[in-house]
This record gives sequence, C-alpha cells and structure tokens, in this order.
Amino acid sequence: MQPEPSVRQQIISQSIEGPLPAPSLLQDYERVHPGLATIIVESFQKETAHRHDMEQKAMSIEASVAGAFVEERKRGQHYGLFIAMMLVAGVITLGVIGQGWAATVLGGVGFASIVGAFVVGRRPPEAQRSAPPASGKSNKEKQ
Repeated sequence: MQPEPSVRQQIISQSIEGPLPAPSLLQDYERVHPGLATIIVESFQKETAHRHDMEQKAMSIEASVAGAFVEERKRGQHYGLFIAMMLVAGVITLGVIGQGWAATVLGGVGFASIVGAFVVGRRPPEAQRSAPPASGKSNKEKQ
C-alpha cells in the first residue's frame, strides 16, 4: 500500500495602505505592461491635483457665502436703523402737532414691532428646534 500524497497550500496575504501600490507591485505592473507604473503614478498625481483644486474652490465658495451673509446682516441693520429713525421722527412730529394719541399708538406699535423683530431674529431656525411629539410619547415609546 502506498501512502497518500499530501497536498500543502500556502496562502500569502499582503495589505497596502495608501493611495499608491507598493513599489514591488509597481515593478510587477511595469513587467506586465511597460510604462504602466508611470501611468499609475501620473494618474495619482493628476487626481491629487484635481482634489486640491476642488477643495480650494469649495473653500472659496464658503468664504464668499459667509461674506454675503455678513453683508446681508449689515444691510438689514442699516434698514432697521433707518426705519427706527423714521418712526421716531413720525412720533415726534405727531406729538408736536398735537396728536398725542396717534403718537402714542404709532410709537407703541412701532417700537413693539422693532423689539419683536429683534427677539424673533435671535431665535434658532425652525429646523434646529426640537419640538415635543404631539402625543407626548417619544418615537422609541411608540415602537
């Protein structure tokens, strides 16, 4: 009786971290197809340059949006100041010509509106507020 032949297997695993293959793999690629390693490295360089360009553009857009937001807030404050000054002028004019009640109503309503605008303007947007569920139960309790 002959002994059964034994079969041996060996598994080799290699892990690569980073955007480019290991130099030994690049050499293997080069052996299989001359110039392939150069193509791989140039492709990586182009992709990196493109990614950096896109990140710069995104940062530029974010900066311009932030600048526009600041300008919009300033413009709103200037308009608010103008309206408040016109309100004061109207109240004083009504008071001087003897229309005390009208001056009181205009001043009260006008200044209440301005104060209300400041209070509402300081609240977070509706999307950021956390409203309690209508039934009083959380979503976890409903499940």
